[in-house]
Amino acid sequence: MKTIKEIFENTRQKLWCESFLGFKYIAYKMEWDKVVPNDIAIISINNGKDAGTVEEYHICKDAENVLNLNFDDVDPMALGLSDDTETYTYENGYAKGTTIEFFTNDMAKRAVKFIEDVIENNKLNGVDFYIHCSAGISRSQAITKFIHLNYDRNWELNPRNSDYLFANGMVYQMLCEAHRKLYPR
Repeated sequence: MKTIKEIFENTRQKLWCESFLGFKYIAYKMEWDKVVPNDIAIISINNGKDAGTVEEYHICKDAENVLNLNFDDVDPMALGLSDDTETYTYENGYAKGTTIEFFTNDMAKRAVKFIEDVIENNKLNGVDFYIHCSAGISRSQAITKFIHLNYDRNWELNPRNSDYLFANGMVYQMLCEAHRKLYPR
């Protein structure tokens, strides 16, 4: 039986979408909490401040090849708000006083620039991407889908999360739009 290190150390580029707990296990086994290797890139998605998560959610904080984003898995348009809304505070009901942080155009641009920079700087050797959010099925799948469909590589995908059924459509759409604006063809 292969060890976790043997599974994650091969020659094919990985595009790995994972839950927080799954990523945490991989990160600690690979010792990325100490040093993030240059041949991997991590996109860590945390919930907004009021969701009750703590900053330790971003395991690999202080590295050039890590992008940490904080936003909730909610589409502002589902709440009847415009798509450029950044936050919303509930005024009634069980969530009264809770503020939701939405994925913004600025976050989309930061993510696209990060992805472009990582791929551009690693053209010869390639790079593995590890993307995680809480459950690994919506926000992180949207970013994984964006990378998979926009960057032609022979990616090795996490077989549990490679169909994009639950990918957050708003996040994916905003990434595509940011890419069109930043890198017009």
